[in-house]
Amino acid sequence: MIQTTQYRQLQVEDRMTMASMRQQGFSARAMARALGRSPSTITRELERNTLTALPYCSRTAQLASVSRRVAARPAGKLDFNSVGWDVVRTLLDWKWSPQQIAATLKRVFPHEPERHVSHETIYTAIYAQPRGELRRQLVACLRHGRSTRMSRSRGEDRRGQIPDMVSIHVRPPEVDDRVMPGHWEGDFIKGAGNKSSVGVLVERTSRLVLLAKMDDATAASALAGFSAKLNSIAAPLRQSFTYDQGKEMSRHVELAAQTGVKVYFCDPHSPWQRGTCENTNGLIRQYLPKGTDLSVFSQDELDSIADSLNTRPRATHNWHTPLEVFAQTLVSSHGPSSSVHRTGCCASDLKPPQSVENAPPLKETFHDPHHRQLPQRRRQALRPRLLPGHPPATAAGPLPSANPAVRSTEGRPMSTPDDTTTLSAKPARRFWGWGYLRDGLTAGELRAVHQLLGPLGPMGPALPEPQVADYTLASPRGKLPDSLAAMVSSTPYDRLTHCYGKGFSDVARMWMRHVPQAPDWVAFPRTEADITDVLDWASRNNVAVVPFGGGTSVVGGVEAAVGPDYAATLSLDLEHFNQVLEVDTASRAALIQAGMLGPDLEAALRPHGLTLRHFPQSFEFSTLGGWIATRAGGHYATQYTHIDDFVQSTRMVTPAGVVETRRLPGSGAGPAPDRLVIGSEGTMGVITQAWMRLQDRPTFRASASVAFDDVSTAARCVRALSQSGLQPSNCRLLDAREVAFAGVGDRRAQGLV
Repeated sequence: MIQTTQYRQLQVEDRMTMASMRQQGFSARAMARALGRSPSTITRELERNTLTALPYCSRTAQLASVSRRVAARPAGKLDFNSVGWDVVRTLLDWKWSPQQIAATLKRVFPHEPERHVSHETIYTAIYAQPRGELRRQLVACLRHGRSTRMSRSRGEDRRGQIPDMVSIHVRPPEVDDRVMPGHWEGDFIKGAGNKSSVGVLVERTSRLVLLAKMDDATAASALAGFSAKLNSIAAPLRQSFTYDQGKEMSRHVELAAQTGVKVYFCDPHSPWQRGTCENTNGLIRQYLPKGTDLSVFSQDELDSIADSLNTRPRATHNWHTPLEVFAQTLVSSHGPSSSVHRTGCCASDLKPPQSVENAPPLKETFHDPHHRQLPQRRRQALRPRLLPGHPPATAAGPLPSANPAVRSTEGRPMSTPDDTTTLSAKPARRFWGWGYLRDGLTAGELRAVHQLLGPLGPMGPALPEPQVADYTLASPRGKLPDSLAAMVSSTPYDRLTHCYGKGFSDVARMWMRHVPQAPDWVAFPRTEADITDVLDWASRNNVAVVPFGGGTSVVGGVEAAVGPDYAATLSLDLEHFNQVLEVDTASRAALIQAGMLGPDLEAALRPHGLTLRHFPQSFEFSTLGGWIATRAGGHYATQYTHIDDFVQSTRMVTPAGVVETRRLPGSGAGPAPDRLVIGSEGTMGVITQAWMRLQDRPTFRASASVAFDDVSTAARCVRALSQSGLQPSNCRLLDAREVAFAGVGDRRAQGLV
């Protein structure tokens, strides 16, 4: 048999090897053996890409090879430097689809075929971009925003056909009408690696949800799980069952025989024929995210999730809940009196209400004395939308206020939280977002927050600013030694303050009262010896330590979600490391502790006539150590942007000891050790101090704000300024909302007071 291999172009690494071996006098055959190539490949490469007057150079050879390949290809219609691409890019930013763009170009330029491109060409141009910010921006313009292009052909279904299927097209028309209850849709939700699953049942009329625990994703499990769940429903309320063509339903004949339901199958690749269940799957993923091991959830826990979904108001029901609609449907249709679902309701307990609005409270109407309650911690994880201790919002009224301590006064309300016990010496900060706890939100700001968070789900129209009492935290795991007790706190306020960063997702989760993983303790060390003691104890007891500066992270860097491999989590707050230890005016440098906030740092340097001139957007509430650990960029600065430009040396406490780099003006000897620290995100140790390069403070200072009619004009102005060489200290383009929240504009004009 003749063995063939696929030809592969020489790469940069291959050419570098060839250049080195050529310099050492190796022959072409020796190079070929070293690279696993044919000798003719090596000789052609040397002939083609060697300049006559110079020896073979890998860089020159690579450039020559790329130039020939580019020149051999005809220029495409959507060259990224062409006017045509500018037009397509603009229309993509307008959220036009490639089909709409292609059709419009043909209509607007009917006699200029060189301007015409097909929608496939546009898709190819988008997905041909290398992975990076531009590619993400272009893909985000598409309707579905998929990171990869879907195949135009789904190929043949090689799974085989389910025997004796009954098509959805012969299903009785009353199922489509959604008038009579008892018609269900079903699906499988798969867990991590498709090794676990949960069965989903949704009643089409009321959208009532039932969840069935499955041992695995096989047909036998589907038969057992769905049969048990359907048989728990009264016989008149299990009329039909609509499913897709998943192979787990291959034993549907046995399912129909055991439950009495008629099973109908959708067409292949037609999820809209089962739209109610598909929409419900999205809601369930709030509680059972993709990649979760579903086998750890018991049937009681799944029933609790179903109960949570069934007590959420739905727009399709005019903001009544599925349980209310289900009860009303039973009453209007003279439903049976036998048990409907053991964790949802008992039809025998239903009393015919005159209307849904006059129905008794849910606790009285839907009650099961045999239902086992979940532990508080688990219930919190499964019910992210509900306030602890409060019933869900229903037609009876909105969520009650969980913060009676917030009182409105003239102007800005003053927030008086119920419990802010803390070991911190700093002014109390908001644990849920930016700013100080003493400052309540104005009515306009509260409306703005609701507007921002509204797309995430119903919050209830009266959901107030979060307070400490709104959260139920699990008790700390383990026991602290007496030697650490004086500097370690486990109060709810301290734990909440060190729970999340200050990104949008963090604020949203806090506002939704969703805190499944708070740190068990918060330490406030005052010396490096204290840090060493904490790290030694943590290493012996398998406790994860999360360094904490100002807590302004927007990428989850301060979260306590460290996984099950650790026994507990401790947040290490460096607020006491807040001094400038030494100033070298001759070298314009200073030794600064890592816990120093931006405003305090600049205030300490001002008497010396010096400034660090690093102003990230989080300047007011972030620390020097945080800037170094996250490799922060000074978003308000030009010229010197990243903290890298200012670090001379660092000192870091690790579980293995103290690591301190030398303060040198510059060195070319080996890798720079500070690079291991800058951007390390706290994974290598705790940064305690650093020598920083400084600059003279400016003699004169002036600022101005300019308003633009549109963002394009503003962007051109900023570009011209940045390319002028003037290098202003600060230059930033802000939209109207950011101006209002940053406090740099007229807040009244933004409607936030």
